[in-house]
Amino acid sequence: FDSLWPWQKKALKAWNDNERKGLVEAVTGTGKTRLAIAAIAEELVLGGKVAVIVPTVELQRQWYAELQRNFSDIQIGLLGNGNQDHLTSCDVLVAIVHSASRHDLGLRDQELGLLVADECHRYGAETFKKALEDGFRSRLGLTATRERPDGAHEELEEYFGKVVYTLGYKEAIEHRYIADVKVAQIAVNLDSAEQLVF
Repeated sequence: FDSLWPWQKKALKAWNDNERKGLVEAVTGTGKTRLAIAAIAEELVLGGKVAVIVPTVELQRQWYAELQRNFSDIQIGLLGNGNQDHLTSCDVLVAIVHSASRHDLGLRDQELGLLVADECHRYGAETFKKALEDGFRSRLGLTATRERPDGAHEELEEYFGKVVYTLGYKEAIEHRYIADVKVAQIAVNLDSAEQLVF
């Protein structure tokens, strides 16, 4: 993983220095998934199992493809969207949060494990918190928008630990991790019927 960007290397080190626990808050498109792949690789080398929790079927597909691209010699399972795998039969499990909240992920007692929660800000809801199983010693939460209006982000910090690294828009643009954003407002005249619709 020499190809990690400097921010990803710093974030990975900060997470490792925090006993492999913590939240990484970085703007969309900066490579949080690549950071997580590096953390997953470390966990697999240690002999651990990995669960990746995602909020949607589309993200489950994206993660599955990314894992296949990066790891050729591991078993990847799916939970949700008609799939019923668990960690007793695979090395890495990609689970949709709805299903992970209702089913045991399969990590055995005393087994090393990493739980990666993509878009973890969504999992502060009472139902989804059930997916955040206590057996995982290593925990990595990924988000672009950690704080929630209902304050549930504080409970997420109880599970994942503190924010170990933050990457905002200014730094992301300066270092060219994302494209520069330009916003323009264009005035449009609407007739009376169009104004009613909008």
